[in-house]
Amino acid sequence: MRFMLMLEAGDAAARDRADDAVATAALARYGARLLDAGVLLETARLRPAAHGATVWLSDSRGARVDAGPAPSDGVVECCWLVEVRSLEEAIEWARRCIGPFADAQPRIVVRPLVETGDAPPART
Repeated sequence: MRFMLMLEAGDAAARDRADDAVATAALARYGARLLDAGVLLETARLRPAAHGATVWLSDSRGARVDAGPAPSDGVVECCWLVEVRSLEEAIEWARRCIGPFADAQPRIVVRPLVETGDAPPART
């Protein structure tokens, strides 16, 4: 199964340190561990959220675009695409990440990818 692991910075101060050399080194070491274990398929480090945009989708009005991240949303700093046997294994790999923003209480969101042949998700 393939999973996306997305590291979100916990606060604005952490986002400002996104280019910090210590954070970069910590993320590189974590990526190397995933690669050495043979589970890493892809990785990406993202530029600070201020360099991007938020697109709000609406059926009635089309789309609205705002500069930067959505207010109070977690900002994804880095992501890894891994292939492992289960959600539990993906969670275990996420727990091994040494957070480069320790004082910001970052989190890693673990999401499975929809694979070819998977049934569409049920709507509730």
